[in-house]
Amino acid sequence: MALFIAAGWRDTSAQPAKGKGGGVAAIYEKDCAKCHGAKGEGLKSLETPNFQDPKWQAAHTDKKLNAAIANGEGVMPAFKGKLSAAQITAMVKMIRGFAPKAAPAKK
Repeated sequence: MALFIAAGWRDTSAQPAKGKGGGVAAIYEKDCAKCHGAKGEGLKSLETPNFQDPKWQAAHTDKKLNAAIANGEGVMPAFKGKLSAAQITAMVKMIRGFAPKAAPAKK
């Protein structure tokens, strides 16, 4: 499971952006989307996971995602030291946000 392949990672990209679209969303857009897709759909050519897949979401705990982001996994680099613990936690929440929303109950 490669989570955050970030070819060309720059140390400055770990700093939360200020203003509109800042914070972890800006980090994801700049450094993660190129491998994971802008909407978390993954890239088949790179075999990155589809964060929109409910089965994938269910199979990966927050703790597991946090560890993968912090320590790296497979070809994905480690982000510990580049992202703060709070940024990693926020990135996990962002990944959870790619999951499909439950359909409203039919009346």
